[in-house]
Amino acid sequence: MNQQPLSNKKLLFILGGILVILLAFTGGFLFGKSSLFKPKFLPQVAQISPTPVVPTPTPVITANWKSYRNGNVIFKFPSQWIEKPILIRGSGFTQEFEDPENKFSLTFLGNGNYNQVTGKPYVNLEDYINFRYKEKVKKPITIDGQEGAEIFPRAGSENINSVEFFSKDSKFIYTLELKSGNTALDTSRAEVEEGQRLFNLILLTFKFLE
Repeated sequence: MNQQPLSNKKLLFILGGILVILLAFTGGFLFGKSSLFKPKFLPQVAQISPTPVVPTPTPVITANWKSYRNGNVIFKFPSQWIEKPILIRGSGFTQEFEDPENKFSLTFLGNGNYNQVTGKPYVNLEDYINFRYKEKVKKPITIDGQEGAEIFPRAGSENINSVEFFSKDSKFIYTLELKSGNTALDTSRAEVEEGQRLFNLILLTFKFLE
């Protein structure tokens, strides 16, 4: 029995089917192979949040210090230091604090706001500083909300820290001074830096009372 030759349409249909099967098989194979090399998960980049800036409170080291009060002002000083008898002079006073180890000396002075040359009170701290020093020897500083001036040490007095400021009612002019060692020449840099640190701690405790 003779077989009939396939028509062109049937032949094309069969060849097309075979081609589709081959393409499907090849695509599946390639997809499966490529998936073997894909990472199971993508690494995540850690999100680093900025560290919030927290204001530094008054150092705990001053918690056990002694308190000194004079009128409407109060501040703390190292507990081992000795408060010497106050010296009253005219409209002012001088209060000294003694370090038993003789490394430092602290002095707190108060003077009435009075210009002996003009016979009038100083208008403000700037007026007082300019009259007294007649040169730029200060930088602004705030003491419990009150304007003050940190006096730059002159040559030979680099071991002295000093600030000057008015009382709240401007009736008094206060000076707080801490000295490291005896002179700048016989005081080491480490002792000068320690004196600066102590002085800054004392200033942080200074308060005006109502």
